[in-house]
Amino acid sequence: MRAAPSPPPARPSARPRRWLLHGGRPTSRFLIRRRFAVRVHHPENVPRRGGVVLAANHIGWADGPLLAIFGPRPVHALTKVEMFTGPLGAFLRTCGQIPLDRFHVDRAAIRACVQVLARGGAVGIFPEGRRGPGDLSRFHRGPRTWPW
Repeated sequence: MRAAPSPPPARPSARPRRWLLHGGRPTSRFLIRRRFAVRVHHPENVPRRGGVVLAANHIGWADGPLLAIFGPRPVHALTKVEMFTGPLGAFLRTCGQIPLDRFHVDRAAIRACVQVLARGGAVGIFPEGRRGPGDLSRFHRGPRTWPW
């Protein structure tokens, strides 16, 4: 007898939450800077208003959280859907992160990003699709493959 396949992780609504993303950033910055010397380079290059997409190198496991916490604006980062299980998943949803199915066209993630941008928010992406050396030598095909 085969085991039943596990259900897919619960998807949040198409509109990510924002309260912890906005309210928890100062406290998180304070706590992280007590232990690590974090520097933000050229925050003046990020527009203060309007929708913006921040593309970053993905070289370590902390890149997403650091982008969301230390970015010049609160960032809704695309996060692999596998992370949205258990307590971590609830925390990521509360922080306003956007689950992304990296192996299939994910229209819910696209809609969520468009809604964030339409509200004048910031969306964080990692074009390499996974952690790597940070030399941007490999990209996913991206929007060209989306069937609009």
